[in-house]
Amino acid sequence: MKKKLIILQINEVNFDLVAKYISKGYLPNFKYYLNNFNFFETSSEEKYENLEPWIQWVSFYSGKNFSEHKVSHLNDFDENKWNFLKELELKYNKKLALLFPMNLKNSFSKNSFFLPDPWTETSVNADKSTKKIFYIFKRIILENAGNNIKFSDLLSILNFSFLKTSTSFKFFIIKNFLKIIKYKFYKAIIFDYLCWEIFKSLRKQKDYDIFSLFLNSCAHIQHHYFLNSSVETFMKKNPYWYIKNVDPILECLKSYDNFLGEFKKDKNIEFLIITGLSQIAIYSPVFYYNLKDHNEFFKKIGVSFTKIIKRMSRDYTLYFDNKEDIINAKNKISSIKLNKQSIFSLKINEKRAYVELIYDKEIKKDDFINIDGLKLNLKENVNFIAIKNSIHDQKGYLITSIKDYKEPIKIWDVHKKILNKYEA
Repeated sequence: MKKKLIILQINEVNFDLVAKYISKGYLPNFKYYLNNFNFFETSSEEKYENLEPWIQWVSFYSGKNFSEHKVSHLNDFDENKWNFLKELELKYNKKLALLFPMNLKNSFSKNSFFLPDPWTETSVNADKSTKKIFYIFKRIILENAGNNIKFSDLLSILNFSFLKTSTSFKFFIIKNFLKIIKYKFYKAIIFDYLCWEIFKSLRKQKDYDIFSLFLNSCAHIQHHYFLNSSVETFMKKNPYWYIKNVDPILECLKSYDNFLGEFKKDKNIEFLIITGLSQIAIYSPVFYYNLKDHNEFFKKIGVSFTKIIKRMSRDYTLYFDNKEDIINAKNKISSIKLNKQSIFSLKINEKRAYVELIYDKEIKKDDFINIDGLKLNLKENVNFIAIKNSIHDQKGYLITSIKDYKEPIKIWDVHKKILNKYEA
């Protein structure tokens, strides 16, 4: 395959929703791609507990289903394991530019460009200024510091945004300035816009053969605002205090539609636009919280650990150096309940504990938990994040210019036709 290959990973976008917005006159560039290229469904795991993006994208890279690769958490995909992108670099001597591929570690040569997702611990192959902005956003995301950005970091973001981005990005900021200030969800959209700007700058460098870009803002926004979609007629919407006078899903899809409008200008390429999964609505809002200070909280309740890492919004990995501390952590964390409901889920794997804050009801100011006689006000120890509106569905979608794709396909088989192109 002599043409450049571009893989756009628009994580979990629901194309049933996309079609409804198109029918209302929105998203002209989505409409163009749906009408002019192969479009069909992908599928993945049947068990709901395995329908996580960090599992499905590993299936995509590795060509294996969950029962074969057994990767169930972020940061756990071994960089020494086979993945088709590494195969393209080693076997076919292709130079890669990979931006934020979820749960993929850097096993690539220095000739390739690599920015990992913010939750995966691995090295970065990028220029100095891009590295700097990446680590700023990584810290903001991991520390949930969106409302407490350091002044020096803010200056760096502004410098990158207005000195190293396109006119279209600046126009988007000016046009949507009031929305950006008013609505919290716009931070996710802006982050994806900056990812797109880095992608565009790399596309201008002719020495790369294969590009991939992972975008996550629509997945995030669907999870928290699905019930506010203007093209759906749900009986129950989110509380008025939570969101009003805007359709967050449409705002996000419009930003992706802008990307696709620019993408149409690319010539002499083959491409895949792939979602991995999709989402479907739930009809009773679920509350999301995380710990204000995870280090302090687990120390306070008497858990001894050697290291703790925050993964996504509510997930933590605790590391231990002896069996006694693991057993103690298991007993204490498992015992924490409020209104007879567990606060955390817990999985032990050798010397690691995977902990998620799973309590899904509204936490009120007089809600206390008791751990071995220690009484804690739970509300004082957590941050309200958002309300959950949707769950994962194994159905995904693929739009592609590659003619060999003609029918629904498993997510772990998608890579085969890519490799076949390079064999030809």
